[in-house]
Amino acid sequence: MQYFLQTAWQNLKQKPLLNTSFVLTVGLTLAVLICVITLAYNVILKPLPYPEQSSLYKIEQQQIKQNGAIDNSAFTYPGVLDIYNNQSEFGVAALNYYDEAIISSLPNQPKVFVSYVTPQWFDLLGWEMHLGSPLSVINDTTALDQQRPQAVISYQFWQQHFAANTDVIGKTLSVGGSHFSVSGVLDEFAHEPQMHRPSQTREVWLPFSYNPRKDQTQSWAGISPMIAMLAKLNTNIDPAQLALKLAQRANQLWLPQVTERAFLKGWQLNMQVTPLHTVILGDSKTILQVLIAASVGLLLIALTNVANLLLAKYQLQSHTIAIHHVVGAKTQHIYMRNLVDIVTLLIIASCLALVLAQLALMLIKAQFGEFLPRVNELALGWVSYFTVVLFVVFTGVILAKVSTPHLNYGQLQSQLSGSGKGQSSQINNVKRQVFIVLQITFASVLMFASTLVINDALKKVNQPLGFAVADRYSLSVEAVGAQPISREQSKEFVQATVNALNSLAGVEVVSRARSPFAHHWGWPINDVKRQERYTSFINLADEHSFSLLDLPLLSGRNFNYQELVDGDSGIVINQSFAHYLSPEGNAVGTRITPTQREFTVIGVVADKHLPNVDGERFVMYQASNPGALNFLIKTKAGQTNTEQTNTEQTNTEQTNTEQTNTEQTNTEQTNTEQTNTEQTNTEQTITRQQLLSVLNNIDSRLAISEFISLEQQHAQQLSHSKLALYGAISTAVSALFIAAIGLYGVLSISLQIRLTEIATRMAIGAKPYQVVLLMLFDHAKYLLFGFVSAFTIVLAIVFTKIGIFNLTTVSLANPLSAALGGFTLLVITLLTFMTIVLVMQKYVTKPVNQLLTGAQ
Repeated sequence: MQYFLQTAWQNLKQKPLLNTSFVLTVGLTLAVLICVITLAYNVILKPLPYPEQSSLYKIEQQQIKQNGAIDNSAFTYPGVLDIYNNQSEFGVAALNYYDEAIISSLPNQPKVFVSYVTPQWFDLLGWEMHLGSPLSVINDTTALDQQRPQAVISYQFWQQHFAANTDVIGKTLSVGGSHFSVSGVLDEFAHEPQMHRPSQTREVWLPFSYNPRKDQTQSWAGISPMIAMLAKLNTNIDPAQLALKLAQRANQLWLPQVTERAFLKGWQLNMQVTPLHTVILGDSKTILQVLIAASVGLLLIALTNVANLLLAKYQLQSHTIAIHHVVGAKTQHIYMRNLVDIVTLLIIASCLALVLAQLALMLIKAQFGEFLPRVNELALGWVSYFTVVLFVVFTGVILAKVSTPHLNYGQLQSQLSGSGKGQSSQINNVKRQVFIVLQITFASVLMFASTLVINDALKKVNQPLGFAVADRYSLSVEAVGAQPISREQSKEFVQATVNALNSLAGVEVVSRARSPFAHHWGWPINDVKRQERYTSFINLADEHSFSLLDLPLLSGRNFNYQELVDGDSGIVINQSFAHYLSPEGNAVGTRITPTQREFTVIGVVADKHLPNVDGERFVMYQASNPGALNFLIKTKAGQTNTEQTNTEQTNTEQTNTEQTNTEQTNTEQTNTEQTNTEQTNTEQTITRQQLLSVLNNIDSRLAISEFISLEQQHAQQLSHSKLALYGAISTAVSALFIAAIGLYGVLSISLQIRLTEIATRMAIGAKPYQVVLLMLFDHAKYLLFGFVSAFTIVLAIVFTKIGIFNLTTVSLANPLSAALGGFTLLVITLLTFMTIVLVMQKYVTKPVNQLLTGAQ
């Protein structure tokens, strides 16, 4: 063995370029495989970090419409309380109300993700405390009115806002007008089950009895999507039977309470009791399928490449191998020599792969937590190292088998006796052909799949929104403090805020409205007059909203200020809704009666096209509530060489006019004179600190709930599509790069074998371009075989409905599929032919006598 190791080391030093290519190719692709395997194990197979995790279930309520379709998956507030109060019948249950709240007692008034939980939450998850204790109760552990006004904070929140001060226990946090004493700091390594939204890691836990919906104990017609129930079932409880029992009880309580709700007539409640592990996994299995397919594809291309490199390497060593054979070395000795040589290279490549995989996992933890569950638990572990060991063992054996039997020992002895002349290669011709076909097949499949994903992602990323986002901001304000503000005070605050914002130097116009990217609530409408049922999404707007966003008004008129004050029933609808209400005419004047109240359409605006949202959905804009503390702000962009002479502008209003891509400023500017002056305004922006100062001047109870640019919100909503786009581009480029290396190596050897033929043809008068064309046509059959193999694989994926790379959307009748398939064939064909031309160039440019000498 020592001899084999010494020989392997000598071989590494003799062929540094070839060995470096081997290590880099295997190392890069193995790093990807390690990451994917580690991620898959972490998400799918790794036990949850909670005691008795196999007994933990999420209980969820569904509302089923008359046609059997699921309308929503959310509890009614009194319904979830009934299950919680009867939890002893099946085990132990805990409630969690997910929310965001401003901590008004801290200097910078941060808005954080909070959870209002019952005491059992900490017990079910087995969370340890870094400091202090979890939430406690006065007496009864299940009675919600027994919870003390306490708070538990996360380790990170403690570090950031309390500078890791151990005196934090007993400090007061003010949230929503209530004051909570900090009872404990959660352990740094406590992992939260992602039952709501993966990216929203909780920072503060408060008693459930203080949640924002605590007064809606009789609200049977409404739902509370922010409530989740976690339960640990008794050992004798069957989840399916429990779901049926809970659904029966829920319907007995719910149906009598909603009999007078016409819209809910014929609806039923259903209950789901789902293992916590399944809930956390969600639909990430599909993402992992894509990642696994991509990594395996790249690895197959890489292994094909290194197999070719080994063939080239042992071709160069064929004379030495012949000497070994003549002096008595048997086939198994040659095989063991090759195996040690290959395993040495694989070990070096594996070390590189582990380093790269660790860096990649750190990047995934930092950037991609919102796409996959349990990312915060990612780390190299026994699965990662076991994958490396298996890869080294099996790949080493396979590559040694592939490279050793190709030697014809009779020809080696002849080559030795003839000093190697005329025997330029002993590589099996069939293997070379197979390697070429495999390269083309793997590269074609990955390229085609990647182009489908790239095309789909590009459509989403580049889709026009239909409104402007540059220099626009969304501002949401909340009134915090123990003393609530009245409706009249709220109206005064809104008007004062609008005036104060308009007075800021960088502000051009202010609108009382929510962000167009905000999650607007759907209103299920039972239109009595039209005898139709449909759902419209509600948004709010004022007289400035559409012009601020450059959202065109297609017909009718805009809101006016008096309608906001009076709460008028006029509405503006989007184009899709208007077409539904009046397919062949003007929808302005149409009346909608979802309840006893009647709404009249006064205007129609263009559709918005939000990322990941159906653009055809119906949107209804109502006049903004005068007391709603939500604002859109348009700031002044950089202006240069702007002359304004004797200009006076005063609150112009446009009504009953058609507006298409126009901009209305509607600002208050009186008696502003600028005569023959040239004004240069640099880009002006507003800061959060400026806004806080403005709000504090109005009332100390006002705090910023959200301040974000629309451009940033747009980027956030495109993050999923961009991840898919970058991943697909990386896969396509990697596949082409690795395939190019492999094809170059395989074709180099293939053409080198035919060097005598090439030299002979040129010696008898063949032109260089004729020889190149001959080689191109000769290798075209490999392209054809590779494309047929790739097409077969794609069809197998389509017809077996394997949901990877969006290949299930492929149809031979789809022009897009045909176009992308043709693009893939073109790219692979050009890659192959360019490789042949590059290899041939070094032969056809040499004198014929040198070619004939080199062929000997």
